Amino acid sequence: MRSTESPRSATPPACSAAAVTAGPPATAGHGPSGGFPTLRTPAGPVPADAPAWNRQRGSAMPFHRYRPAHARVPLPPVDTLPGGRRWPARRIERAPLWVPVDLRDGNQALAEPMDPGRKRRMFDLFLAMGFKEIEVGYPSASRTDFDFVRELATTPGAVPEDVTVVVFTAARADLVDRTFEAVEGLPRVVVHLYTATAPVWREHVLGRDRAQVRELVTAAAEQMARRAGDRPGVRFQFSPEVFNLTEPDYVLEICDGLTALWDASPDRPVVHNLPATVEIATPNVYADQIEYLDRHLARRDSVILSVHPHNDRGTGVACAELALLAGAQRVEGCLFGNGERTGNVDLATLALNLHTQGVDPMVDFSDIDEIRRTVEHCNRLPVPERHPYVGDLVHTAFSGTHQDAIRKGLAHHARTAADLGVPPGLAPWDVPYLPIDPADLGRDYEAVIRVNSQSGKGGIAYLLQTGYGLDLPRRLQIEFSRVVQESTDDSGREIAAEELYALFRATYLDAAPAVAWRTGEADGRHWAELGAGAGGGTGAGDVAGAGDPGAAVRRGEGNGPLAAVAAALGADGPAVDILQFTEHAVRTGPDSDAVAYVEARVGAEVVWGAGRDSSVLAAGVRALLSAVGRAAARSAAGGGAGTAAGGDGARAATTGGGRQDGAMTDDILPDRSRAVAEALAEAGLPGEIRVLPDSARTAAEAAAALGCEVGAIANSLVFVCDGTPLLVMTSGAHRVDTAHLARELGTGPITRATAAQVRESTGQAIGGVAPVGHPAPLRTVVDTALADHALLWAAAGHPHTVVPMTYEDLLKLTGGTPSTVVPPQ
Repeated sequence: MRSTESPRSATPPACSAAAVTAGPPATAGHGPSGGFPTLRTPAGPVPADAPAWNRQRGSAMPFHRYRPAHARVPLPPVDTLPGGRRWPARRIERAPLWVPVDLRDGNQALAEPMDPGRKRRMFDLFLAMGFKEIEVGYPSASRTDFDFVRELATTPGAVPEDVTVVVFTAARADLVDRTFEAVEGLPRVVVHLYTATAPVWREHVLGRDRAQVRELVTAAAEQMARRAGDRPGVRFQFSPEVFNLTEPDYVLEICDGLTALWDASPDRPVVHNLPATVEIATPNVYADQIEYLDRHLARRDSVILSVHPHNDRGTGVACAELALLAGAQRVEGCLFGNGERTGNVDLATLALNLHTQGVDPMVDFSDIDEIRRTVEHCNRLPVPERHPYVGDLVHTAFSGTHQDAIRKGLAHHARTAADLGVPPGLAPWDVPYLPIDPADLGRDYEAVIRVNSQSGKGGIAYLLQTGYGLDLPRRLQIEFSRVVQESTDDSGREIAAEELYALFRATYLDAAPAVAWRTGEADGRHWAELGAGAGGGTGAGDVAGAGDPGAAVRRGEGNGPLAAVAAALGADGPAVDILQFTEHAVRTGPDSDAVAYVEARVGAEVVWGAGRDSSVLAAGVRALLSAVGRAAARSAAGGGAGTAAGGDGARAATTGGGRQDGAMTDDILPDRSRAVAEALAEAGLPGEIRVLPDSARTAAEAAAALGCEVGAIANSLVFVCDGTPLLVMTSGAHRVDTAHLARELGTGPITRATAAQVRESTGQAIGGVAPVGHPAPLRTVVDTALADHALLWAAAGHPHTVVPMTYEDLLKLTGGTPSTVVPPQ
């Protein structure tokens, strides 16, 4: 990055003239704008001194209107002090005094401020987490805040003995009086006085010069001292609002004057709080400002130096951390960064940053999801999925390379814990891509590795192994990862562990053709028979039903039971050769199922199969039959390699139960789809449920299979709203904007349901959730965009089944509320 010290002119430099003159409008879809006609693609000259590898051009952005920090406020000469600036060489080794301001500063930034019940809930959360100083309100500004402070003051036990409350007041005598009326009866209180001190605020907001603003502050401070008198437990705080845009000598003049006026001492210190009310510079500038005050404040041992950074530049956390290096001892902020504009500094991120450096944060985050739920309830604002430490996706890896590293790191961590003889939760943490152990925050490892189109075989294998006890051979991992990517590529959507296992089951475990079998041994040779007449023998069973009663029995021999089954399978078709066979128990104990994996050559096709059974032999036979069934399905489809050749729909198609037009008859419907058919009939909507040859877990897959527009697919998505399930029937052409939908419905935050919540509320699997057929009726919203299509297609209880209906049918069937689910364009 090139830096200069030359002064900025009020007009753009001549070399930038082309950059601030918009060129001719781009034609939509052509030229560098690429279909974005409102954008002005930079077309100015490449700077003459730019390196050859940087071809960026001057833009049309009016950057010349703005001044850098050093042109707006005198910056303290920290580098000229004895020893120069000290903060860059320091480390944070102890947590500061945390002061959550959600109940005052955060509350005033809410579109709908907290009612008394939510304020009390938030206050009690802070107590449970261990905060010892809490700003509770601005009692002179609103009746609600005044009453809340009085409730704390008059309710026995509401404020523990070791907790201090902070109240906020402007520098005006009547407001100071009102504030002291509110805190009467509180044994420990900090009265926080503020006044804006920066030149722009002095001149354009207050209409006063430096001396007049100081007089204003001094008069209010004297009033506070008179009202407090000799009352024990009352301390004072002052904030020169917009400190970071105020002259350093002026801040010192006011703060030192108040330290003397309030007669601060080490046992009754004053708080001087220095806010970055509006971020204006890089965090190092704020650190210099804090260090300058730290090294110049009078009676420094009688001053608690506090900071209150905002986040306008997105660097509030960095400002706070560098301020602590520069001498700050106390930090005000909001738990998850709520506040005006881009918010206050985020206390959760700051505290957990310390935790990951081996420093005790001195507050408890051991159930981060309960904390988040409480804050979302009180603020009625959702915490973003990528919020540091707290968001749903921050401990999650979708990338294949990340997943592989995490899987190996977790395995190494488990071995390290075992070698040390300690539980994993007490072993040193050093896992790639996870700066914090999710278990420290009350989370498990189920969400660490999640699968979408970017995922690799390692992550897929990890989820199947940890969730379902499946230890896939490496080549099967590679093959199945392609199946998963085909299932997710079109939409980019995530696939949950339950869906992943369902896809594996449909692709492999359910792919075996319906056949009875038995095996035996005679004269040192193993034999096998397949067909309806097979029964008795050393091993006997059937796969997926009794098969065709008229089929002839096929017999084969081999040097083992599976070799004999392979020979029997090839007796009247392509030869079957077993290339690889592995098996393992799903879990420890004598009653565990066995899972077997077979790689086989069926004719010219090399395929994998898998089987599961309480018998090791039966699991192996099922795996071999699975491979043969998958090979037959590929052959019938013209040799395509990829998606599942199995599942209820696939079996119906291959056993003759399905109608030629794709409709499924009642006798072969899966149980979940049969329940949907019954619900349709009861509603007087006898739409025929149809089977698709492959799973239709995404709208794009279903639309491709049905030959319709993706917008005509009525996706069934389950959310949680105000603690109850909410079914949203939305057009496949867009995703639900949960914040918009919450505003439309007038509810609290709407969050995506987990796979377990989907199963519990619908009785159906993700990817196959129907509008009806649930254990109990669900509150339903129907996307009005679906009305644009004459015919809709909805899932019918199973990933392979769909049912046609009209928009009016869907409203009648669900009793749903019509609503937009995305903002209008």
